[in-house]
Amino acid sequence: MLYSSGLFRTKLPQRNDADGLIWLESAGYAKKISSGCIALLPPAVLVLEKISGAFRRFCREQGFWEMFLPSLQEMFLWEKSGRAERFAGLFCETTLKDGKRYVINPTQEESMVNLFCQSDFKDKDMPLRYFQIGERIRNELQPSHGFIRSRSFVMGDMYILARNEIELSEEMHRMDEVMRSFLGWLGLPYKKASYYFAPLESPADSFWVPSATKQCFVHTCTACINSYRFGKQIMDVCPNCGHLMENVPAVELGDIVRHGTIITGKMNALSIGSNKPIQTAVGGIGLSRLMQILAEYYHDEHGLVWPIEIAPFDIHLIANQERAEEAKKLTKNLEILGCTVLLDLRDQSIGRSLIDADLLGIPMRVVLANKTTTGKLDIKVRKTGITLIGGISELLEIKNLLYESKSQIGN
Repeated sequence: MLYSSGLFRTKLPQRNDADGLIWLESAGYAKKISSGCIALLPPAVLVLEKISGAFRRFCREQGFWEMFLPSLQEMFLWEKSGRAERFAGLFCETTLKDGKRYVINPTQEESMVNLFCQSDFKDKDMPLRYFQIGERIRNELQPSHGFIRSRSFVMGDMYILARNEIELSEEMHRMDEVMRSFLGWLGLPYKKASYYFAPLESPADSFWVPSATKQCFVHTCTACINSYRFGKQIMDVCPNCGHLMENVPAVELGDIVRHGTIITGKMNALSIGSNKPIQTAVGGIGLSRLMQILAEYYHDEHGLVWPIEIAPFDIHLIANQERAEEAKKLTKNLEILGCTVLLDLRDQSIGRSLIDADLLGIPMRVVLANKTTTGKLDIKVRKTGITLIGGISELLEIKNLLYESKSQIGN
């Protein structure tokens, strides 16, 4: 891709801190449109594509089928489930020409249960496993923390429909495995906490990381491995062992909520031949929200430092005007060899382009300018800062090494 054909201008951050949104905005990945609404710009879409693709892969490995449900949901479904009043403040509503009230996709549990009710699944067909990736709209009264509490975001959801409590418990291990595999693949130092989801009186597991964003506080026991997620900072003792809890500023990455029959009982969701409501659980993770946390962990004082698995491109190729044609041919050859390349031929100083490269955080930077001659490449690895002069073979070798030695936080 050609840099000048659509990327937004970068800017040096006004302050150097751990706020991931600052680095995304500075590097031209995100731009605030209005309160609680943040646009994902071209390189961010490429990162989100990789993140979503990995989530999709891990879901399928655990036997989940992908669905795509409409964003509009009739309000009567929420009234039927008993959640309309409890979540009224989070709804974005509209009324269409049919005179019916609709909710604009805050979450999809009601739609999934309603779809089950309209189908002819028998008891022997259970359990059922589904997942969906799509936009969620929530009327956050006080949008905050950038992507973390935005009104519009991309969510990855998993749904399990089971015959009974025992089967539901067994199936929820699949959700847990998806979460662990996915967050491990991202390289985030996540932990799992118990969480009581008060609006639904449902127990939940919360997956979290320490974060300067401070969306919530997690109580971590000083003596055992137990942790508990709360919305505000309080001090308590661990219910398991009686030791003091340490309050850790954190961000919740996702959760797994066991609804049981709380929704299905009220919606009369029965399989054919059964007189008991089915059991449900849902797991969710904010995929676009993750980008802010990844930027918080994957940056240095100069800009973003993406692992190659989630970077928008493998190689950032910069050339002066004298070597522009050589750079175009090199780009084509690299793409044939399976590399993704951002080609920067802008008529500006090489120094300014190098600043942009550091901000963008693409794993490998290649410069064709006065420092090298035809056929030679000035190569730099963004994470380590190591530089060398070489050719395509050396560049491909570095790429392979980056994929083989997966980047990890703190290395």
